[in-house]
Amino acid sequence: MITSSDNPAIKEVRRLQSSHARSRSELFVAEGEDLASVASASGWNAVHTLVREGSGLEGDEVQAELLDSVSALGSGTRIISVFERHFVDTPAAGMIIHLEGLRDPGNVGTLIRSAHAFGATAVSFGDQTADPYNPKSVRASMGSVFAVPLVVGAAIEDLPGVKVGLVGGASVTSTLPDEDVVLILGAERLGLSSSTLELCDLTWSIPMPGGAESLNAAVACSIAMYAVNRIQSS
Repeated sequence: MITSSDNPAIKEVRRLQSSHARSRSELFVAEGEDLASVASASGWNAVHTLVREGSGLEGDEVQAELLDSVSALGSGTRIISVFERHFVDTPAAGMIIHLEGLRDPGNVGTLIRSAHAFGATAVSFGDQTADPYNPKSVRASMGSVFAVPLVVGAAIEDLPGVKVGLVGGASVTSTLPDEDVVLILGAERLGLSSSTLELCDLTWSIPMPGGAESLNAAVACSIAMYAVNRIQSS
């Protein structure tokens, strides 16, 4: 049983809280039995797994207090797994979500979860967007980070499909020119850059008859994904 904070696996879990460490090692952490279960069902194999002493779970047993000390969860956890990060170079055509400047990892994880639910073929990450393998993103995705292909560094113009920018001042159209679509979402305050808007074939916004100033970015994109499904199935 692991009882020392100097154990290499314990040290690695601590390091992987850092974005720099995740990028350098190409590894990330997932905590909890639900995430471990989804990862396994999606065909992901952990590099290594730490489990609470006496839990009966498969992995290297760790003293309870020590495991809690490296957990990012306030209530602690029974299992912490380390996985290799995975990105795809070329996403399949269909419905792709491209994020530009969305820095909140919770929003990014929620969007990945919605992308999974609404059948998106990939989520693409532009500049200044939070790491999808940030621990907060992984938790917010509820395991969908293991199921949805992720793309980093792809040029918007190279993504297959009609480019639809989510902005204010327009309304959701009732038709799409073809079956493939790229929904492009910016940061809540800044929105999409002018250069990105120039690449868009269409712009959409979400009607808000209640008068709120804005929607949460993840909520807005989720509604747009639902709209795409409704339009294309009608």
